[in-house]
Amino acid sequence: MKILVLLSTLQRGGMSRYAIDLSRCLSEIYNVNFAYFHEDNKDSINNVSVNFLSSPKIVKFSKFTLAFWRFIKLSRLYIKEKFEIVICHDPSATLLALTLKIFFPSIKVIAICNVPKKLLTRLDLIIISKFYIKANIVVAPTAFIRDELNAIMKSRHAIVIRIPMPEISLICDWPRNNAYSQKRFVFAGRLEPEKNPFFFLQMAQVDKQNDYLLFGDGKLLPSLKRFAYINSIDNISFLGWRKMSDILQNAQIIVIPSLTESFGIVAIEAWANAVPTIVSSSAQGIVENLDDELGVACNLKDGPQKWVELANKLKNQKISDKAVINVIERYHTSQILELWRVEIEKIMN
Repeated sequence: MKILVLLSTLQRGGMSRYAIDLSRCLSEIYNVNFAYFHEDNKDSINNVSVNFLSSPKIVKFSKFTLAFWRFIKLSRLYIKEKFEIVICHDPSATLLALTLKIFFPSIKVIAICNVPKKLLTRLDLIIISKFYIKANIVVAPTAFIRDELNAIMKSRHAIVIRIPMPEISLICDWPRNNAYSQKRFVFAGRLEPEKNPFFFLQMAQVDKQNDYLLFGDGKLLPSLKRFAYINSIDNISFLGWRKMSDILQNAQIIVIPSLTESFGIVAIEAWANAVPTIVSSSAQGIVENLDDELGVACNLKDGPQKWVELANKLKNQKISDKAVINVIERYHTSQILELWRVEIEKIMN
């Protein structure tokens, strides 16, 4: 069976990582192609044919001409590869695949939405409400996102298939780099407004006992550095993008002050490596998978001082081997692959 995993934009962040990891996962039993229309970074995928469906500048003057060009490119890829299923990772890709299905009715379309409602554009909401109902399956990574999708679609019900844990998440240096004695609190992720990295700096501002390491890049980086300079926050380090193994090697706890979070793969990676997390109660996709041994949830309204107090208590907490094993078993590729196999067989039979 031939499957196409389709993504509008390949960029640093959770959606691209999910699409890539799912492609790797499915390639264990299916013939998988991966395609995307715009790139901000490049990544290779073992055992998967990667297709960059680029667009010339001349068609980018309007959304209509750009969408039409992308449809032509997708059609050509279908004629060449004859894939049977398209797994779409965002509303724009789903709309293109459903349009392709009009001309090639045998194609099965699986629509995924990883983004909380508050981060969806008006166009995204229209596509989900009007067109996701025409997909063969609608998939969400968490119950939180599933319930939001069901409320938007009304006449359809999404299913939950968790995001597979990247195998690289389980690769780390050992013994760890004395992280427990070095009092290091870590933020890792895109430096975008919804990730709320300024709150992490505010914690560093009121807490001079611990070192704060910020891993990531994004449009807020210059403002964050300026904030640290103006407020003389000298216990914060900006370390850019690193391998997750490097990040976790330096983490005593992971701090996730997100305004919203659909899934939170960083939290899963932390738990699998026995690193506890302090998480915003607004990060619903993480909170639904959080228990007392893995970390704590805290309201952002409680302020950075309260978060620092909880973090200082949490840094002495050890995650048991049993809890780590439970996390790995729940999110391991083999578990997620079986869920996908069952659903794919349903729509093909």
